[in-house]
Amino acid sequence: MKINDLNEKFEDFEKKNTGKVLQGLMKITGMIILAAFLVLFEKMIYMQYYFSFIMKFRSTDVKEKITMLAAIFTLFSLIVIIVSAIISIKMIKDYFNENSMELSHKIKYYVIIFIGILIIINSIIGTSEVLKQMKLNFTFIQKITFIQKIMLFLFSGIPSGVIATSATAFFSVVFLFSVKTYEKKLYEHRIIGIIYTAIVSIIGLLGINFIMELSNLYKNYSFKVGHEFKLFIHFLKFVLRYKNLYIEIFNMYFCVNLFVIIFLGILLIFAKKNREGE
Repeated sequence: MKINDLNEKFEDFEKKNTGKVLQGLMKITGMIILAAFLVLFEKMIYMQYYFSFIMKFRSTDVKEKITMLAAIFTLFSLIVIIVSAIISIKMIKDYFNENSMELSHKIKYYVIIFIGILIIINSIIGTSEVLKQMKLNFTFIQKITFIQKIMLFLFSGIPSGVIATSATAFFSVVFLFSVKTYEKKLYEHRIIGIIYTAIVSIIGLLGINFIMELSNLYKNYSFKVGHEFKLFIHFLKFVLRYKNLYIEIFNMYFCVNLFVIIFLGILLIFAKKNREGE
């Protein structure tokens, strides 16, 4: 009887533990979905205003309007990056249980350097995208000089790089916060939480890229051809015929975000081992 009682208690414990793990994973899913929705909402607003400016101001002042719009979103993105960096520094310090001033300064230094590298990489990607679009849309352009490329990098690449990095920084904070929330009650299952958060984050980023690409395809087709799809099925047929959909979804920005998520996952796993070794 005693052995049976022990087995029953063990089974009850396992069921309760499994239930807690599932609840924790559901919380992570909800947080990532909310983060993806907010990032998508911000991108959709930017694209909506961008196309509305083009449609409304088809004159010489369109450049000024678009420049003003880009400046506003770049400033907003810089604020998001700064706030995300402050939160990330605090959370990383908590993960590693580092309270000394020297190590605190090192964490700040590494986070700032890492964000700076991300901005540079995303700015280079943004510049290359602009150059690609210029070659596709303006066939009369034979050669772009080095000075022109530098100007494109400064006035187009850097703003797009800052905007892209703000999304990465925001997602990184949500990643850290999701794992932190999960481990409060389920510290012994932190590895599950970290891996699951990484997988859901990757799926969320793919979802953002997919929806944004569908939106861009629809607006570009409507803007260039001047024809809107009567039925959604017509648009889906058009999308299925679009050969570059896979390439656009798994673009260079996604590769950068994928690297950041994997890096954060490894960092948190290392932080777990560091704690257990103390």
